[in-house]
Amino acid sequence: MDLARIIGAAAVACGLLAAAIPAVAQDYDLVILNGRVMDPETRYDAIANVGIKDGTIVVITALELESGVLPIGDWYDAQAAKDLPINYGAAAAWTFGRIAAFSDTDPLATSAYFQDAQAREDWKQL
Repeated sequence: MDLARIIGAAAVACGLLAAAIPAVAQDYDLVILNGRVMDPETRYDAIANVGIKDGTIVVITALELESGVLPIGDWYDAQAAKDLPINYGAAAAWTFGRIAAFSDTDPLATSAYFQDAQAREDWKQL
């Protein structure tokens, strides 16, 4: 596994995401950042950004930026399969890359992969 390649890809993905956020906000009359969004029909209940144009909610963007995931493509595939009524995105996670490098495994774009790694110390201490 090439740790430099993983870290480089994560840095590029984060940079592209950061560059895109201001452009998105310009497309709306009002943007509510980090609002509590609830939809009883779909049972969606999360903190999300909301874009409003001409008095209508036109986009809800859910972003996984707290820890991110790797491989990012697998995460997007999993989200697309859920048929969510919202836009979504995630950051590439350096922690997933570090876990994978020190465990000599491929990262998995799941919360279980990250949670299971918390019991190990080898990737945390070096």
